[in-house]
Amino acid sequence: QRLGQNISKQGRIELKRKAVRYGEFKAYLKYQDRVSMYQRSVQAWEKFKVIRTEIKLKLRSSQERMNEWSQNVEKSDEVYKIKLEQTKAQNPSLANSINTLIENHRDEIEKIRKQLRNKKDEEKQRMENVQDISAQIEKLYHQLGTLDQNSNDNQSLDVEWNRLEKQRNRLIQESHGLRLRGEQINDDLRKLHTQQADKQCELESIQSIRLQHLQLSDPDSYKAVIWYRNNKNLFRKCVYEPMILSLNIENQNMANYVEFIIPKRDLTAMFIFEDTDDMKLFINECHTKQNLVVHVSAIPQLTLQDFKTQAQPIAKLKCYGITNYLLDVVNDSDPVLCYLCETTKMHLIPIADESALESIDSLINNKELGFTSFFMKNFCYRIVTSCYSKQISSTNVQVQTHSFLTDSVNQQRIQQLENDFLSITQEQNQLRNDYRTNQDEMHRVGKELDAVEQRKIVMNNIRNERTGAERKINEKQKLLAWYENTKLDMANEEHFSHEKEEKIHQDTLKKLVDHCGYLNYHQCVDLMIESVRLAVSRYEHEKAKADLEENTQNFNKIQLEGVTKQNEMKISEIETRIWARIITELFEIPLPGNLSLFMNQILGQIKLVFHMYPEDKILSKLPIISLTNTDQGRIATNKTSAQLQIITFDDGLTLSEVIS
Repeated sequence: QRLGQNISKQGRIELKRKAVRYGEFKAYLKYQDRVSMYQRSVQAWEKFKVIRTEIKLKLRSSQERMNEWSQNVEKSDEVYKIKLEQTKAQNPSLANSINTLIENHRDEIEKIRKQLRNKKDEEKQRMENVQDISAQIEKLYHQLGTLDQNSNDNQSLDVEWNRLEKQRNRLIQESHGLRLRGEQINDDLRKLHTQQADKQCELESIQSIRLQHLQLSDPDSYKAVIWYRNNKNLFRKCVYEPMILSLNIENQNMANYVEFIIPKRDLTAMFIFEDTDDMKLFINECHTKQNLVVHVSAIPQLTLQDFKTQAQPIAKLKCYGITNYLLDVVNDSDPVLCYLCETTKMHLIPIADESALESIDSLINNKELGFTSFFMKNFCYRIVTSCYSKQISSTNVQVQTHSFLTDSVNQQRIQQLENDFLSITQEQNQLRNDYRTNQDEMHRVGKELDAVEQRKIVMNNIRNERTGAERKINEKQKLLAWYENTKLDMANEEHFSHEKEEKIHQDTLKKLVDHCGYLNYHQCVDLMIESVRLAVSRYEHEKAKADLEENTQNFNKIQLEGVTKQNEMKISEIETRIWARIITELFEIPLPGNLSLFMNQILGQIKLVFHMYPEDKILSKLPIISLTNTDQGRIATNKTSAQLQIITFDDGLTLSEVIS
């Protein structure tokens, strides 16, 4: 086991060593790449120097020819002036004639040369226009390619636009339906408000009438009601006023039964309290302090539902002609109804119709029914069981016409109106939410449509720009074709101008011969020959001047390119030096005293380290460069090339500063 651990440890050490070696080899490859880049920049620099030398030689040759023809022009002009003066000195009249001919000759020659210069300027302007139009066409094609890339989404935008347009139309229809539904609900709400207001006015009117009845029948109770209404804030819980003010009977035919069964004291003077402290406060104020005769009671402990469960289901009693219980025809708050159930047992008193006459004996004698009284046809039937004989007897008393519960309001209708109002209000709220959701959705779709519309506008602009660019390209191409068709052959034009000058010289010579005669023939011939020589010298001088300007422009252009290539070579050399320094420091190879970075000895040491890697051909081509100190600064010398390459650094810079 220990042997295995040692072997594993050695393997890890070996792997770590190989990993480090591969990292060094990576740096070495980086160095090789920098050396290759440097060699390419050096080769490019050498080629550039050859081209520059050629252009420089052409420039020098053009300058020499320019100087030579300048001297020829000066010399020809001087000789021509001498010959002219000699000719003028022979005869003044002849001199005047010669002057006229010469002036005409000069004007014609200058006119021809001016035409040639104009044609040269036109050709130069045409070439500049051709270059400018070609550049504009290339720019327009580039712009057209960009527009083609940006206009690919036009079809997808149309599809998205149609989808959003359909969605917006659907939402608009839904919004229209929701508005119509909202208007209908608002109309229903207005109607319900009107009906509720009418019922409320009716209820207030009935309460006002009953309050007047209470004032007439029981002044003490009336005063107590007024005091309570003015001092409601003194009570913690609800206090129920006398029943005459709150009882409501929809069917006025049943009001006689209700008023018959309820004692007048309870109907006009009974106050019912939910809290005993409130009841004590009321007694102390009304009875003790104001000496008012009123009655009070607390609400029963049983609920209204508890009382209703004590009665038999009305469905079982319909066979006897019983339609409902007396409690079913009365509307009031639950505590008041509970009090009435506890005191009057109205929840156990049935109301029968005329059909009960046929079974009235069964209704009275049936002990299982357990009735003690019931109402039928304005009579109250009371059933009594004898304590001794257990026989059942009945008495009937005619019910008097009611005097207090004269008016009533349909509470079920009010409740129905309230329920309808609540339902429609909820529906209205739901409709508002739906409408708000619809509007939000329409707003979102509108934003998306606006975005798509903006993109379509951009696409239309791009399409218009594309059409405009294509139109401009066609126009520019036509203009370019016209310029190319109007190209001048300057060699022919110069040759043609030269022939015209020769013809003018010949014509002038003939005229001079005619004027001067045979004696002056030789002098005139010499004068014309010198004139022709002067014209030819000027023509060659202009031609050499144009050639010199062209070579000067080429030389200036190649000079700027040379600065760029020289900077690239310097940067490449510095990067090569940096990676050489990295490799020498990585392998701890000491640098010689003369700061030589690429010695064959160092390369040999590095090559031995990587002998197991594939042979690289770059090693045999690496330059050997050394730095030495001179009066002008430090220079770097390439010892492997045929030429001596010198790179001068600024004074004060060390090699480490140059490398960094």
